[in-house]
Amino acid sequence: ATTLGERLLAWRGDAELSLHDSQLAGVPLHATLKLDGRKPGWAVEADLRAANNHAVLKGRLAPRAEEDRWRLDLDAPSLAAIQALLDLHPGLAAALRGPDKAAVAGQLSAHLQSQGRWPRLAIDGELRAGALQAAGLRAARLQMKAQAGPDAQAPLALQVDGEQVLFAGLRADVLQARIDGSLAEHRIALELQSPLRPPAWADPLLGGTDGMPMFESLA
Repeated sequence: ATTLGERLLAWRGDAELSLHDSQLAGVPLHATLKLDGRKPGWAVEADLRAANNHAVLKGRLAPRAEEDRWRLDLDAPSLAAIQALLDLHPGLAAALRGPDKAAVAGQLSAHLQSQGRWPRLAIDGELRAGALQAAGLRAARLQMKAQAGPDAQAPLALQVDGEQVLFAGLRADVLQARIDGSLAEHRIALELQSPLRPPAWADPLLGGTDGMPMFESLA
């Protein structure tokens, strides 16, 4: 079956769309979209501002899948300012509000780069959040770095660090998680500092450390 990407690559042309000084659900909006397909492939540049939150997407859909390149940069210092926009989609709003139906809040920044096309996709990204509240997750501070390659032997790395994290009734004053290696063979390490003391029988599994359960696994 022909994919959407393959259909787009068969077209030629260019276009530019813009939205200035607009509002949707009371949220100020500014957006531009540029598409350039005059040469084989498509260059894409999108810029969106919602209140004081800003997202930029740049990339290229290339004739050869392995030459696709994409980059997303997000700077969202006020997630609460876009709640009214999110509420326009009931399903999305419900998922982001979580079981306690709390509005999204906090600050979020992210940078994501990709090379290639699914399923042979290489990605490299970083996310930082502060005073985050979304989808039932609350965190005073959260940072994540990730790297993954297009096959099972490519380097795989995931690093998560958090403070004052609350999710599904579980609380961690300090959270550290690591995955290193490749999809085929990797090491997983998890370290938690929580005010909740696990039962005594779990001490051998968690390392028996005071308030700092640890788990490490090879896969």
